[in-house]
Amino acid sequence: MRCVVFLFGLALLVSTGCAEIRNPLTLKPGIAFDLHAVAEEPGDNTKAIADSSGTAFQLIVPPIITASNVREVTVSTDRNGTVALNVSVDAAGAAMLRAATTNPGSQVALVVDGEIVSAPVIHSQISDEFQIAGPYSESDWEKLIE
Repeated sequence: MRCVVFLFGLALLVSTGCAEIRNPLTLKPGIAFDLHAVAEEPGDNTKAIADSSGTAFQLIVPPIITASNVREVTVSTDRNGTVALNVSVDAAGAAMLRAATTNPGSQVALVVDGEIVSAPVIHSQISDEFQIAGPYSESDWEKLIE
């Protein structure tokens, strides 16, 4: 069992419980798996992308981390049965995440193959591991990234 920082719904929470971690997943070749900071207003370094509900986000480019920074991806279930995607990143990705998540209240967006998967608000600094929980089943996560 591992305890990690949670990206849950629209909020970033620090986990107080542990999750059952399953086998590592493999990111499909060529997948665009990016974590972006979200700007409040459009700018020269932003691009607009809407999520599945039609809400538009101004994503700061370049992304904070990309698939090249990902060390391991697993799916877990917490004690309440919530399924989540766990992501660990390399040292360079951890340094970029630490630098980009220093301001509580800022927002990030996980973009997979051009689609916003989650856009949580940062509540505490994150580093080399984070977890995204939301309306996805284990097979949804697997289809999305494998």
